[in-house]
Amino acid sequence: MNAHRSCKWLAVLVALTMAFAVTLAFTPALAKPPKDKPGGGGGSDGGGDEPTSAMLIAPLDFGSLLNDINDLREIVGFMYSPSNQSDAAYWTVSVSNGEVETNLSILDGGIEAYSINNLGEIVGVGFGSAGNYVAVYWPNPSSSAIELPSLPGCDVSVALGINNDGLICGYVSKSALDASGQPIPATYDSPSNRAVVWQVVSIDGTPIVSGPFELPSDGDGSSSTAHDLNESDEFGIAQVIGYRGSPVSGEGGAFLWEVQSQPDGTVSVVTIPKGDGEPMGINNNGLFCGRRYVRSGVDALVWSGDTISILDRGKGKNSVPVAIAFDISDSGLIVGEAREDTSLGAIGRACIWDGIDGSLTYLDDYLEVDSPLASLDRAQAVNAFGDIIGYGSPYAFIAIPVSP
Repeated sequence: MNAHRSCKWLAVLVALTMAFAVTLAFTPALAKPPKDKPGGGGGSDGGGDEPTSAMLIAPLDFGSLLNDINDLREIVGFMYSPSNQSDAAYWTVSVSNGEVETNLSILDGGIEAYSINNLGEIVGVGFGSAGNYVAVYWPNPSSSAIELPSLPGCDVSVALGINNDGLICGYVSKSALDASGQPIPATYDSPSNRAVVWQVVSIDGTPIVSGPFELPSDGDGSSSTAHDLNESDEFGIAQVIGYRGSPVSGEGGAFLWEVQSQPDGTVSVVTIPKGDGEPMGINNNGLFCGRRYVRSGVDALVWSGDTISILDRGKGKNSVPVAIAFDISDSGLIVGEAREDTSLGAIGRACIWDGIDGSLTYLDDYLEVDSPLASLDRAQAVNAFGDIIGYGSPYAFIAIPVSP
């Protein structure tokens, strides 16, 4: 699962729309990346090991950004226009005779959808009555958004992940004002953020929301954000991953929260610090992935128990300074982004790692020569069957593995 989200460096509309605008602005100047036939490997630019299977890669609607995909090939994200309007969006995907068909629906009452579970429940963000960002929940794609409650004194909230038991993770925060008195939208690293979970259950067809419940983290004055979560185990315990950043010390850290829903509608929480780094996505085997800033750039990481592994950034002259892992499937397929440029706003290339020890492989190695996609910039999420969604130019994309 992934929230993220996006997933994901960017948790609110302003930051995401700015990023998309930058992508559109540079699109005419982008040359198409090298495109080998499926199975042809990385070519002269050092894309990694040769792909062992084919990928059917198809564009989605122009102006879309994608955040999550469930195991039924249902996708959520948003539709963006140059007029700065945004609507939470939902797609269904089918494959027939080697052709990908997608169907777009606009969700009622939200500006961005971040996560969808296998029951079709969706969470994301919308506008509150005062124009602030508020966490919202859709019981299904055809329903209207329901605003989730916040903690006292917190007028901003964002829901980033939902599992099949209706446990939702995200954060609540306080709006800040700039020098002219205008609201500054909270982002995932705002000092006032508090990682939280909500619990939604359906009683006679009516959704009942409990929470939010704050997820504790150590450190005075720390801010925290819950990025993603996995499915509950046989004891009703789900693992939630997130990040703490202290405005006092400047230190950050990865956290794992084990959350168990109680019969009275509350939750019990066990907090487990996981060292340096920022988690992004988690699978149902307890492995989670993310990033860590280092002197030479950014490392893509995978946490497994008490072990932190650094993913391959390429070899020799083909090594890149920035690699980020956004999501990981139950089989260990990791998806993310690699960049040769460390500057702010730089555009990367969507990439995958087949397991913790896998080599960096670029998804554009699988593109057909006549593809309408000029580039694949980021692989954002992956489902249990290896279907991958992400950002590209000039379209978002889905990559579906097929037999060679």
